[in-house]
Amino acid sequence: MVFHGYRSSAHDSKVRSVNMKHVYLSTICPVIFALLQLFAKTTQEHISVNSDITSQVEVLARTIPQTVLTFLNRYVSNYLYWDFRVNQFEQFTFHDFESSLLGNETQQHDRSMSPWTVRFPIRQFRRTNTWKLLSDQLLGRTGEIFYLREVKTVGVWKTDQTLKHSCASADENDVFMFVFLNTNWEKNDYGELQLHGLLGVDKVVHPKPGRIVFASCKTTFIIKPPSMASSKGLKVLVVRATRAEELSEKSEADETGDEEDFKKRLSENEKDLPAIFLEDVKQFEPAEHLVRRYSLNSTTGIHIFDDVLDNSVVEALVNFVIANATYQENTPDDGSDNVYWISGYPLDVFVRTNIWKVTQQLVKYISGQEGFMPYDVSCNLIRVSDHSKIHIDCSHSVDEFTVLFYLNKDWKVEYNGETVFFDDDYEPILAIKPKYGRIAVFNCGILHSARPPSSLVNGARYTFAVKVSRLEKFQTTDDVHDDVNVIREFLEDASEDEMKNVDVAAVEQLLKKVSKGTASKQEVEQCLKMFEDREKEDIFRNI
Repeated sequence: MVFHGYRSSAHDSKVRSVNMKHVYLSTICPVIFALLQLFAKTTQEHISVNSDITSQVEVLARTIPQTVLTFLNRYVSNYLYWDFRVNQFEQFTFHDFESSLLGNETQQHDRSMSPWTVRFPIRQFRRTNTWKLLSDQLLGRTGEIFYLREVKTVGVWKTDQTLKHSCASADENDVFMFVFLNTNWEKNDYGELQLHGLLGVDKVVHPKPGRIVFASCKTTFIIKPPSMASSKGLKVLVVRATRAEELSEKSEADETGDEEDFKKRLSENEKDLPAIFLEDVKQFEPAEHLVRRYSLNSTTGIHIFDDVLDNSVVEALVNFVIANATYQENTPDDGSDNVYWISGYPLDVFVRTNIWKVTQQLVKYISGQEGFMPYDVSCNLIRVSDHSKIHIDCSHSVDEFTVLFYLNKDWKVEYNGETVFFDDDYEPILAIKPKYGRIAVFNCGILHSARPPSSLVNGARYTFAVKVSRLEKFQTTDDVHDDVNVIREFLEDASEDEMKNVDVAAVEQLLKKVSKGTASKQEVEQCLKMFEDREKEDIFRNI
């Protein structure tokens, strides 16, 4: 009986336990179930198709046609300018990058979500067939008219550190539209568009060529970089549209002002030079600043100078390059240095600066001769993902020099980025470490290569390069030679529309004058501009 009674008590306990579980399940679970239903409904409303496009994410079945993508890429690459936005000329380590996220929102927004951006003027994009397609898709989904508020192309290359991004002000009237511009993109190239909600990643979109994605302006997004195996940059057209016409008008008005300033910076005749560039050069003895000389033979060598320019002048040079650096996407030729991003500067602007006077003095000290003039002035930007190659800058080693100004502050040995020189057997003979304000001068026929920065640097390695020659014919015809090559390419590739009203005989006569050395630079530039304008119009009609 005692044993039996014990079993009865245990049985009663189990029954009570089961009854309590039943009560718990019958009262608590419906509450949990209702909350789960509410969450599912909220999430579904966020990512599904409905009439309120500003509260959802949608991947459209409709895509931009391949032919239009081709023309869009040509227009962005040839006629718009890329802006690099990663802490500009100071090295930017991963630690600094992470710490910067603790800064104020304005700074984060200014950094952009990608290192590379191209602004597409609203008044131009409004005339494109691409905008007509996008706006028609919006109208069909909402029954409302949307207006342009911002248009830009974002470029992301492997190893780029991209940030999450959203509207500076999460305006409920606004919507993002993403168009993947690459004409060819494989699954293993990565580069997904991630759209984030409150609980993490809501949606991941593969960059299929021509694919269109709509998303609320309240959505946070991030464009992931390509894989390490990919040599291509991912390009995404990011369009912000609004229901509020007055906001669009304000954006366009603000942008027009920016565009005028932009044109002014690009104009060869209107570039404003810092006053410090026009000051007299302080007297200096090059020999007192020479820290290393390496001679290959009696006529060629490498010279390294430190502390020639005051830090204030170097800083002004850095700021000037920041304000005026505009990069056109450049596919390097075979046998070149393979530097992808180069920003050129007008010679007639450069020769007015005291930096040119310092350059002249250094070259005279090395060569013992005068009469050198610049024929190529540019800023080279190299990042960790770049693959620079061994090359020479010219074929007239005795009569030509390259002068390199190093522009990165506080550069450490572990950041790499050296300029490495080689003998004729491609054996390394010297490596110059970047140092703020350092100047390297060498015969431009010496084999050399600019090494990319290490993975510790999220920014870029910068040098300001000046190439000089005593050959008068070469000084005046180098740019002409490049322009003539472009003209010949136009003649070979131009469409019938582009060739309408072109006096082909006159162009051929000009090319004959070039071959004889009797054509002026102005004649060649006018001819080139004519072809460029026609190509630009033809491309624009197709986007």
